[in-house]
Amino acid sequence: NVELILELEPDLVLVDQFSGVHGQLQELGVTVFAGTPGTIPEMLAFNVTAGELLDRRAEAAELNASLEQKMSEMAARVEAGSGPQVYVELDPTPFAAGQGSYIDGLISIVGGRNVVPAELGPWPMLSHEFVLEADPEVILLLGAPYGETEQTFRSRPGYSGLNGRVIEVDEHSGDLLSRPGPGLPEALDWLFSVLYADGVPD
Repeated sequence: NVELILELEPDLVLVDQFSGVHGQLQELGVTVFAGTPGTIPEMLAFNVTAGELLDRRAEAAELNASLEQKMSEMAARVEAGSGPQVYVELDPTPFAAGQGSYIDGLISIVGGRNVVPAELGPWPMLSHEFVLEADPEVILLLGAPYGETEQTFRSRPGYSGLNGRVIEVDEHSGDLLSRPGPGLPEALDWLFSVLYADGVPD
């Protein structure tokens, strides 16, 4: 509601760059920063920018240092690429998280391997045949809060033959995985616990 934003008389408004709101606010003379990080490097850069805009440079640097330390600690717990093959489904079309996405970055840090090849991009629409042929070891259903369950997943034609563990991701965990930001440490802890429920490979 642009009118309500104007009533607050803000010095600065931070908005999603895809919301379309920033254009309206700028035309009305409001100082706006539109930014939506989509990867881990972009998220770290966004923190620096936010620190500059809010005159909290030291706090931004401290935040990034803590995030980078957490990523290093998690990466050291398992050999890169030695974890399970992972399929992250955003909705049953099937729409997936591919390489180059924030979710894929998290998976890589904890040693997992995304079944979606890089050439398909960060947010590909896949075919059911692709998922069946990939036969992932771990399947993360981010559509679980909206009614997608292991039962509905396996009831698709051919999907009952998949051998992987199906994880119904709750709304909080789904937000952690898909929203680049300070929740990264908790996202990594959750993902590690899910991928290595049976223990870390030797």
